[in-house]
Amino acid sequence: MSKKKNNQLKTVLSIVAILMGIGAVCLMCVAAVVETGLTTVTKYKGYQAVFGLKDYMNFSVLNLIPYVLVALAVVFAVAAVASNKKAKTFRYVSAALFIVAGVLLFFTVNFVNWTEGYKAVLDVAINTLKTTKLSLGVGTIISAIVSIVAGICMAAQNLLKK
Repeated sequence: MSKKKNNQLKTVLSIVAILMGIGAVCLMCVAAVVETGLTTVTKYKGYQAVFGLKDYMNFSVLNLIPYVLVALAVVFAVAAVASNKKAKTFRYVSAALFIVAGVLLFFTVNFVNWTEGYKAVLDVAINTLKTTKLSLGVGTIISAIVSIVAGICMAAQNLLKK
């Protein structure tokens, strides 16, 4: 491939990664944690898992970190598009941030900070009665996969010749 085509491909991959990163953050408004009981299914959104929900969840720094990492990765991806001299470094940093954020998003259920009263109810329902199950919601799964793919897009650019 010619140098011009490689540069165009790198730009396109960066823009795709940026859009995927923005999409991953926007998926914070979709179900992140699903609580399945005998007769009920309760879905908690990503922002509820991060910022809390009255009587159920408290603020969770560990659930905030992946979304902050994705936002930082988008910033580094934009810097990679805008910069010529440090673009390779920006792409590597952005790729690492996207991939780490994607992996951390798979731990959303484990990072939820339940309130003390609701945590006791959940412990009884999950461990003793075996009637309740917590699982990842579709929003978190898609967000994690999109973030990892965005990281691969950013890393793949460094494999192309100048």
